Amino acid sequence: MRHKTSVLIVNSRERESKVRQVPTHIIMNWRKYAMLTTSLVAALFLVAGFLIYQNTSRFYREKLERANYIRSRIDGRVEGNISLKQGIILGDKAFVEGNMESDYIILFGHIRGNVKSKEIVLKSTGTVQGDIVTDALEIEMGSRYNGNLKISRIEEVEGGDYEPKPVEIVPLDKNVGE
Repeated sequence: MRHKTSVLIVNSRERESKVRQVPTHIIMNWRKYAMLTTSLVAALFLVAGFLIYQNTSRFYREKLERANYIRSRIDGRVEGNISLKQGIILGDKAFVEGNMESDYIILFGHIRGNVKSKEIVLKSTGTVQGDIVTDALEIEMGSRYNGNLKISRIEEVEGGDYEPKPVEIVPLDKNVGE
């Protein structure tokens, strides 16, 4: 049988006190229990931090893989068409007058011409005056774009054989079917 010790708990605001029976071993080993509780809380924070790190590092790893794929950066003025398979970064001081085609394009600069790519990222400093054809487009706030946009590879929804049905518009003060 475990021994219990009486503990007087005083609440100074309500001017009330209570007596509670607490196992003696808790009173004798309170430091050990405090350390155990602190260790459990720290372990929970470590697990949460690790999970957050894994998710964000996966996101950045994908971005870095794309960045390693890109082999060309343009920081000057180009007059003419550019076609590179391995990706293009158009620097913020770059200006291209011509069409651009690549698998992956990041636009910090300006282009007057059509852009065709699997993935395009239009950064806040970038401008496009021309048509864009892409599978995926990311546009940051502040960027400018003037032209037509075609997103290709849009999958049709399963069971896409939808037939339009007539719709009856009824004023609020009448019942349907009158």
